[in-house]
Amino acid sequence: MNSLALAARGARVTLLDVAKPALEIARAYYEQSGIEVAFIEGSIFALPFDDGTFDVVWNTGVIEHFEPEERRRAVTEMLRVMKPGGTMITINPNASARVYRFSKEWGGRKRKRV
Repeated sequence: MNSLALAARGARVTLLDVAKPALEIARAYYEQSGIEVAFIEGSIFALPFDDGTFDVVWNTGVIEHFEPEERRRAVTEMLRVMKPGGTMITINPNASARVYRFSKEWGGRKRKRV
């Protein structure tokens, strides 16, 4: 949803995920909006892009799932595909945060009802 908001404001967006189903969910949202983006199935550990491709490279809720060495590999790849002087953003939930615990609990209850 974050990338869709950016694309709606004119950003050229490329979405990458290792999971094809995640890309299909994103594709459905983008098709409803009529905004075109690139959908790439691939790994954060071996990004299928040339060095210095993007002005901004970011992820949300990804890095915290990996061990420290894997995190370094992912960040190294993100930096590799970022243009010199570009921006890298990584958004990671804090498991101790009250809002995070609430949303996990709420989401779990919602899934049980479905």
